Amino acid sequence: VTSALGCISDTLPKTIFIESIPVAAIALISGGCQNQAINFTNQGSIAMGAIKTYQWFFTPTDSSNLTNPSFSFSSFGNYTIQHSVTSNNGCVSNIATANIVIESNPQASFTNTLACLQKPVNFVNTSNNVFGAMVNSEWLIGNSLQSNNPTGFTYTFNQNGNYAVTLKTTTANGCSNTATKTIIVEPALASAGNDTTVFENTPFMLQGNGGVDYFWQPPLGLDDITKQQPLGKLNNSQQYSVQVTTAQGCVGYDTVLVSILRNLIIPNAFSPNGDGINETWNIEQLKDYPQAQLQIFSRNGQLVYTAKGNNIQAWNGSVNNKPVPMGTYYYVINLNTVLRNKPFTGWVMVVR
Repeated sequence: VTSALGCISDTLPKTIFIESIPVAAIALISGGCQNQAINFTNQGSIAMGAIKTYQWFFTPTDSSNLTNPSFSFSSFGNYTIQHSVTSNNGCVSNIATANIVIESNPQASFTNTLACLQKPVNFVNTSNNVFGAMVNSEWLIGNSLQSNNPTGFTYTFNQNGNYAVTLKTTTANGCSNTATKTIIVEPALASAGNDTTVFENTPFMLQGNGGVDYFWQPPLGLDDITKQQPLGKLNNSQQYSVQVTTAQGCVGYDTVLVSILRNLIIPNAFSPNGDGINETWNIEQLKDYPQAQLQIFSRNGQLVYTAKGNNIQAWNGSVNNKPVPMGTYYYVINLNTVLRNKPFTGWVMVVR
């Protein structure tokens, strides 16, 4: 400097450090999920000098001054991240920006058809997502992956029991959600009971089992085809089928044969006189009783005819190929069945 009188001072040197303008930059961000933390990485630089402070803006009201912050977006949508840095000398960088897509978390759900043993079960994906496409689906039974089909899959359970079926859905950003159901698989073991034998026009009861709903066919002779144990009466043998439905809705079928033993119609007279009318004493219904035994006696107790089972024939009123005298004869018929232990006894008149 120079005074008013022209005096010149000494020279005082001073070094000034001039920093370069820093450059802000953000590492590549692939996207994120609602309410999940995302890590942001600073890639700012300065050619000469040092960066002192960092400024991040995630939304107009959410910011950070950390070097490499993390942030969770409470709402899904498209966001523009802003980032700048400042050097030691206060030199401010450019504002770096990065666009990021925050996807919503999908809502996994599925439906399925009735789960019955050894019957195909269809599982249908009903998941949805408000923002962001679902790009992957995983179907698991227990811990075993069964399918990646996005719409659903079909599975047949070969053993009864409880099965955990899980669907996991994932978006392009990796946002995922799972839904799990317990699938109860029960066998539809329909039973119509054991085949049975009853007398003609005698009440019987069918023995359905294996479910909660029953439907018997045909309705012939039954009091109620929707009962588990309907009552019936028949004049002829009949096979019935039953449709059984379990509590889960599974359906099974079975059949049962009701064999009818006809009641004996025993004539009390016949006339073996050669005129072609009532020539024999015949009990047609004995054909239903393969263990039956027939004995015929004269008035003095002489056995004049005996036969068993399939050998029982109509009696022609003779003994040893000789006609018996007119008169009254007495029969004893044992059916030899558990349905009747008591023999039939009575008389028959031979008229000539």
